[in-house]
Amino acid sequence: MADLQDQELTHVEIARVIRDIAGVNNENVDLMKLRLDYVNRMSVTLALPEQVINALSLVYQQLDRMSERMVESRDVDVQYSPSVICSGRGRPRISISQEQLSFLVDQGFTVKEMSSILGVGQHTVERRLAAFNLSIKATYSNINDEDLDELVNAV
Repeated sequence: MADLQDQELTHVEIARVIRDIAGVNNENVDLMKLRLDYVNRMSVTLALPEQVINALSLVYQQLDRMSERMVESRDVDVQYSPSVICSGRGRPRISISQEQLSFLVDQGFTVKEMSSILGVGQHTVERRLAAFNLSIKATYSNINDEDLDELVNAV
């Protein structure tokens, strides 16, 4: 029964995505990507035809390109924009290199700032930092309270 309900929900969501894709613009491209993420997650457990999976991947890639163009139009340096790897069923994998993260950590960015720069969620940045054995805490100062008080008073 739950599978049938999930399948019906997914079919409704696919129909909604197809209907709304014609009206996609800069303001709702992220919403469309969110809806496609939902459909992709559901496609793992449902028996959707491979053609549908491939079509959804192509739509996601097009939305991703639209999103990249929006970022470029905002004069943001896109060399830090991670690539999206669509490999069939499930959510697309976001590729963030160790060099990108190392550079951002060395520059003193917080996880929140890194996620904004890379255009991904904070949890994604945290997972990638852990996967590459990188830590922001390693960049923190180990000054003790007395020395810190002296520095603050000197200012």
